[in-house]
Amino acid sequence: MKTVRFLLLLFVIQLCITESNQAQNKKKIGLLMDDFNASRWKYDSSLIALKVKAAGYEIMIRVCDSDTAVQHQQAKELLKAGANVLVVIPANSMAAGDIVRTAHKANIPVIAYDRLILDCDLDYYISFDNEKVGELQAEYILKKINYKGSIMLMNGPQFDANSLLFRKGQMNILQPYVDSGAIKIVYDRYLSEWTSMEAYMEGNDFLGNYKGKIDGVIAAADMISEGIIDALAIFRPNEKVFITGQDASVIAYYNILENTQGMTVYKPLDLLATQASELACNIASKSEIKEPKSNVFNGEKNVPFIKLEPLPITKENLETLLDKSNYMNEEYLKGRK
Repeated sequence: MKTVRFLLLLFVIQLCITESNQAQNKKKIGLLMDDFNASRWKYDSSLIALKVKAAGYEIMIRVCDSDTAVQHQQAKELLKAGANVLVVIPANSMAAGDIVRTAHKANIPVIAYDRLILDCDLDYYISFDNEKVGELQAEYILKKINYKGSIMLMNGPQFDANSLLFRKGQMNILQPYVDSGAIKIVYDRYLSEWTSMEAYMEGNDFLGNYKGKIDGVIAAADMISEGIIDALAIFRPNEKVFITGQDASVIAYYNILENTQGMTVYKPLDLLATQASELACNIASKSEIKEPKSNVFNGEKNVPFIKLEPLPITKENLETLLDKSNYMNEEYLKGRK
């Protein structure tokens, strides 16, 4: 009997040692988030966590609330905790280069997720064709105002590389009409942050003083659209102004239904999160990686770029969101606005 108990004890000890070793040997993916101001980012992080765990890896998530110094410190914490790769949504596309350099000193690769990290030896970038996003927004506005009139451009912060790409895409389409005099840009500004409040305040300041006609507003994202819609409701309650957006948020869904916003740009988050998770896990396990066909220059190098295609959403194809987006289904079914 004692022999059986002894053998059972040895088995339990060995099992504990094995499980401990497995836990220690499990590859770790570090995910650095900027903030959760837009509900899509909660969905991104949840999706990535699910995909990473399903693949048998450990996920470690940190959120810096748009503080670049905090994000850098969090990167150091994840590296110390044994992260085998970092996936970064940079709070600041320029400042995040320090995260890449710190990670590389520890021989840990970095993937920039949906926002490019500038001026560094970045390993990979995965996002949508953000220049195309701006082109889609400008094409929509031009068509709606019959290729002539006065428009406002309201983009996000310049420290987010996407803001620069959105505006570049917008101007790719608008410039010929500006040059001919058919289009007049009466307002062109980068906000300091991606918030509806700042868009509302900036909109109030401008519209309170500008007495000319406004035919359209190219708002880079739905949070900006939300703010400018509220400002227009005060200063131009009886004018029809066409407004763009991006992210296919729940607010945008209802705004499009109510005709206060004309379009948004949908970026399939499931696809983005899935491909980023697969790439991170393959890097961590040193598996073979299929190199992306595209690359993007970040100021220092041509970064391998997994480029995904955005989809314009208007009232005509609005139900596409309910068919394609688990994110929209979840929020919509809750009746949230």
